[in-house]
Amino acid sequence: MNEGFTVWAERRILENMHGLETKSLSAAIGRNGLMEAIESFGEGSEFTKLEIDGTGHDPDEFYSQVPYEKGFLFVALLEEAAGREKFDAFVKKYIEHFAFTSLTTAQFEAFLEQELPGLAARVGADEWIHQPGLPANAPVFSSARLEKLEGLAKGWQDGARPDVSEAADWSPEDWQIYLQALPRTLAGEDCAWLNQNFNLNEQGNCEILCSWLQIAVNSGYEPAFERCASFLGEVGRMKYLKPLFTALHDNPDTRTLGREVFAANADGYHPIARGGLERIMAG
Repeated sequence: MNEGFTVWAERRILENMHGLETKSLSAAIGRNGLMEAIESFGEGSEFTKLEIDGTGHDPDEFYSQVPYEKGFLFVALLEEAAGREKFDAFVKKYIEHFAFTSLTTAQFEAFLEQELPGLAARVGADEWIHQPGLPANAPVFSSARLEKLEGLAKGWQDGARPDVSEAADWSPEDWQIYLQALPRTLAGEDCAWLNQNFNLNEQGNCEILCSWLQIAVNSGYEPAFERCASFLGEVGRMKYLKPLFTALHDNPDTRTLGREVFAANADGYHPIARGGLERIMAG
């Protein structure tokens, strides 16, 4: 729940500073990450709940985007159902009441019912918090920009390509949406076209670079392997480590490279991250 409120607040700030379209792009990126996590764990997995029973499991086993992005969607649904003005008043009171303390999920549920009676039942809070997977009433954020970018990516196999001069003005969110919507595996010449026209191997934004390298590794695009190896030596967040080491391990042609990169950098990773990656590499 804590992570969900954090991401909700971040996206409210994004909306205030850059508009609803930017918030919608960010929410769509987050939802993509959530669906990847649910697919990885399995739709019925304990680890896709907002309140999980971690008894007998190491924390590295269930780290994912679920608490962040499923949590965000739940909070956004509460806001949508209550109305922004009423929900903002609730959030203010919630923060004041629990400031500098910790609280359980049950305490949150009780406070929600006390301050906004009946809201939890209206949105199906029990399913959101205590059941696996993503409920059918999850909010969907859309915009003309989002639809255009996803449509362009999904038309790749039919020859659709970004205009190079137009894409030069794309925001980081634009690039993430586009890359996430592309086929997970591309032909070598297609990877080369993207890299040569947009210099993706040298991308300085970690989010964009990670999305690109996943495609490149899945596709066996060798000119990106060295950058993938160096990037994994530069970062320590599981947000980047897990998908890239998974991609390296899942491709038989890069499995050895993945093991070599892990061996070279394992001592520098946080113990929780290291444990999770060891499981991936041993799979």
